[in-house]
Amino acid sequence: MEQPACRRDGDDLLLRVRVTTRAAHEHIEMSDGQIRLRIKAAPVDGKANKAICKLLSQSFGVPASRIVIERGSTARLKTIRIAAPRLQPDWLPELPDC
Repeated sequence: MEQPACRRDGDDLLLRVRVTTRAAHEHIEMSDGQIRLRIKAAPVDGKANKAICKLLSQSFGVPASRIVIERGSTARLKTIRIAAPRLQPDWLPELPDC
């Protein structure tokens, strides 16, 4: 059984995302129950992961230091923890677990 795209863990939010690097523009969308991140940075020397943290920090209204890639730091599929997010982005629908 596939894990949900997002779930709560106390005050934190855990996201399962699929990342596309070297995109024409940076964008976050929810498609077919999966969170998709498109970022401009290449997956070299951690640049893509830094761009992911920056994009999510703007979206959830938290400093990038409160975003941690827990699984998949070198993979396209990642599990990301956002510590006590302040905002609920428009692209993330109100889900029972979120």
